[in-house]
Amino acid sequence: RECYKCVRDLALAHGDSVLEGWNYRLVVPDSVSSTLDEYFPPKIALLSWGRTMAALNIKFNGASIKMDLSSREEKSVNGFTSLIRPAISYEEFSPASINLSVVFPRGESGKGSMRATTELFHEGGHMAHYCNIIEPSVSSSCNVSHILAESQAAFFERFVSSPDWILRHGRALDGKRPGSKEVREYCNRREAGRLLRIRDMLSVAYLEKAMYELPREQVKPENLRALAAEIDKKMTGLYSPTYPLFLVPHLYAFDSSASFHAYPMAEIIADSLWSTVVRNSFGSSGLQVIFDVWKSSGRGCIADLLNSLSKKEYVGQYKRGFVDDFLKSVNWPNDFGIDAEIKVVSGDESIGTYCQGESFMQFCNKLDFE
Repeated sequence: RECYKCVRDLALAHGDSVLEGWNYRLVVPDSVSSTLDEYFPPKIALLSWGRTMAALNIKFNGASIKMDLSSREEKSVNGFTSLIRPAISYEEFSPASINLSVVFPRGESGKGSMRATTELFHEGGHMAHYCNIIEPSVSSSCNVSHILAESQAAFFERFVSSPDWILRHGRALDGKRPGSKEVREYCNRREAGRLLRIRDMLSVAYLEKAMYELPREQVKPENLRALAAEIDKKMTGLYSPTYPLFLVPHLYAFDSSASFHAYPMAEIIADSLWSTVVRNSFGSSGLQVIFDVWKSSGRGCIADLLNSLSKKEYVGQYKRGFVDDFLKSVNWPNDFGIDAEIKVVSGDESIGTYCQGESFMQFCNKLDFE
């Protein structure tokens, strides 16, 4: 219902042509430029990420981290995290080594900063997760299911769509703060976009289900094409698809069928984890659920994790509403350190190096992204 309402609102605002797949992606709510971009230039975004990790008592176990945060002509626009070496506890402890890439606009602020901040929390969530998976030997590999890995990243993204978090941390370089009204409008728009994106991905899953249920004698090209068009229209409410469903390969790779199944499942787990933490006011009992998930990464079953989360009395309480009251109760540190060595770079160019024990706030304030 929420998704159909959002699609109808888009058609009313932009005309029926927006219901064509090639136009739809240009105006879908979380793809439009944000009025909040000026409040999250890269140094403010990085500081906010560090402060949130410190408030949650997230440890990085002495990891060696390289962050490439600036845009360049030859750089991919997609954020990513690359685990170079997992943390290993064999005879003596060896910390993880991780590379992270996010594209902030060149300069101190500009169009796309809010989107880049969201990517920083997404990829930074992967990074926090991987730093806390301790492998028993040098021959071990950090095998984490696609669903579980993305659920942890999606959990940390929740902060960037919380009005209280944005109002608390957003700040332009001249000291200007965002207004409450524009923040709530952004969060409403972002949540609507998230729901639409999940619904788009579910089209692939429902098409596969319908194909497997089709009687063998009806499995013909014209029937499959008609089936895909029918399901896509039911799921998205659009006149034409945003991408042809039969172009999605049935392989475990980027933009594969497995990915389209994994991301909606990851969002379910992220919502459950968020509910767990929020209902415990970010206390130790709520956060312990996340730490337990990290410790068992790659060794447990996703179904068991979902079952254990669904038995908690507070799961399911989180709805589309905001969690301002809970976030206000968090002890946000003014100054803090992070137990990792962090190198901020732009390609081969070094922008700054943070060493354990230093003030992370002072480090961020000294960074020059021009």
